[in-house]
Amino acid sequence: MFRKTAAFTFVMAACLFGCLTWQAFAQSHDITDPNCRALQLRVQETVGDEDPDVYRNHGAYVSAVAALVDAQLQAGTIDSACASCITSQFARRVPIADQVPCGPDAVIHNLRGPEVEGCDGPLVGTVTFAINGNDIDVSVSFTSGPLNETLTVFWVCTEVPNGCHETACDYTELGTITTDGSGVGNLNTTLVGGNPYPGKYVHIDIIGTSGVYTHLGGDQIYPGTGATSNKATGTGDPTKQ
Repeated sequence: MFRKTAAFTFVMAACLFGCLTWQAFAQSHDITDPNCRALQLRVQETVGDEDPDVYRNHGAYVSAVAALVDAQLQAGTIDSACASCITSQFARRVPIADQVPCGPDAVIHNLRGPEVEGCDGPLVGTVTFAINGNDIDVSVSFTSGPLNETLTVFWVCTEVPNGCHETACDYTELGTITTDGSGVGNLNTTLVGGNPYPGKYVHIDIIGTSGVYTHLGGDQIYPGTGATSNKATGTGDPTKQ
């Protein structure tokens, strides 16, 4: 209870903070986490610009924003700099169309599993891609995943859009993700040089003792140089290794 109250108090304090302009505040934190931008877009869509027919006063409007942001702050999907970047702009009455992006724009996909047949299963989280210069920032978030488990995450190239395991060509290991007792866990990493398999589609495989969790990458081909100097690589389908 104390942690929740303290976190919400922090978010509200950030809303009232007035030492910096909202532009300088966002820039000073140089936020690079695509989860932050994704959350900002969801909050903007949910609350809209301030409407007196919906919110009784400005405090109620800011409280609605803070409640949405605080939930993600406590879940660990964002940090305090992100929370402040989002809430402070609403608090300063910056119209949504004029707000500074809190992080790079991202493409968000559903994460499903454990699979029963091929790349299926219930919704358990999200996978987010954000192009950051020549690199790709990848964020994997379990919101209702397996409990207390460490899983390995792979970027897998495929020959066709939304390709599953049978179309896999090669893979790059992105790292590991560890969930807590509620099935919540996060991995944020960067593919230096972008897509390690230029011209190929992608899906994400996450492999653990509870099974295989998968995100199908859609029909987008991400740019890249083929460089994989910061990650381990392998051939074929990682679920068969």
